[in-house]
Amino acid sequence: MLWSRIFSNLTTNFNIRRRQRGRHFATKKHYVPTPKAAPSPKTVTPSTSDATLLIIYKDEAHQALADPELVVGQLGAKFNLRFKNFKHYRLVKIQGFTSTFVDSYGIITLTYQRITAANIWVFCIDLDSRRFLTKPHFVNGLLGQSYALASPTIKNYRLLLAKGPIRGTFSDKQAVVTYYYRNNNIQDITYQPYFLEMLDFITCYDNPLGHLTSVTLAKGTVWKTFQTILLTDGQIWHCMGGSLWIKETAAAFKKITGPTKRSALNYQAAIKLPYSQPINQLATINFVPHKQVTSYERPFGRPSQQFTHNQQVLITATLQSYNITWYQLNHTSWITSQYLKISAQKGN
Repeated sequence: MLWSRIFSNLTTNFNIRRRQRGRHFATKKHYVPTPKAAPSPKTVTPSTSDATLLIIYKDEAHQALADPELVVGQLGAKFNLRFKNFKHYRLVKIQGFTSTFVDSYGIITLTYQRITAANIWVFCIDLDSRRFLTKPHFVNGLLGQSYALASPTIKNYRLLLAKGPIRGTFSDKQAVVTYYYRNNNIQDITYQPYFLEMLDFITCYDNPLGHLTSVTLAKGTVWKTFQTILLTDGQIWHCMGGSLWIKETAAAFKKITGPTKRSALNYQAAIKLPYSQPINQLATINFVPHKQVTSYERPFGRPSQQFTHNQQVLITATLQSYNITWYQLNHTSWITSQYLKISAQKGN
């Protein structure tokens, strides 16, 4: 009698709530046939059901995922149930499970968990130096859940560009979002090359507004620029190769149309390099996806070849000059260490 009153109250309250929401409650009934007994003149098979089972589908927050189901049959009879599947959910808990009608009234509660989606990796990169401004991190959520990413705020930098799915729906596939920033001191950057003839002995810096290096460009030599930066205070800086920069002043140099034969020789001999050490090591180019990085004929020399991000190369020699490590690629051109991921695998 106690089970009867509880089940009756549960069903009555459920129907009241359904009608208050403006919908008529209709449970799904599954009739499980009672095995027939052997023929006997004294045996009468009951024609009515005397066992009822309620199946409830919910998530971990106790929110209903589907209408409850009613299964009716005879006490002691066996039955088979096929539980529902829900997109983006997996079954994690079953309470009250039975495969036989053991009581007049019973409840099976199925609890489902929302599946966690694959990660979305976030990278913050200086657009001009190609270096990471923060450690890479990832964002994750539940499968099928919507998201909208916000760019991180980085001191002394402004956001220029975002690449990747910054808005969307979490899925089972990993994604990458890259934010590109520029230093607030930089107003503009151009990559048009110039030939500069030194009018005096000019000492190089390691960066615009950076520190002096021990590299001096000799008077009368001609150098090709690879990058020119205009700062917000009006200063102009030229990249002379690698991490060597000079500030533009009227007395420092003059622009020419191209190097003469004599100045080209000076250009090659301006920096004295130590002897290189032969090595035989595999590596991959570490630059920017779908972009190419330039290598040089010699350290601090003229541009030579371009290599694509993630391209495999063979390192054949190395040297260090002015605290910059250079590697020779495939016996032909040179590149600085920051653009390489060196493998532990030796070359053939």
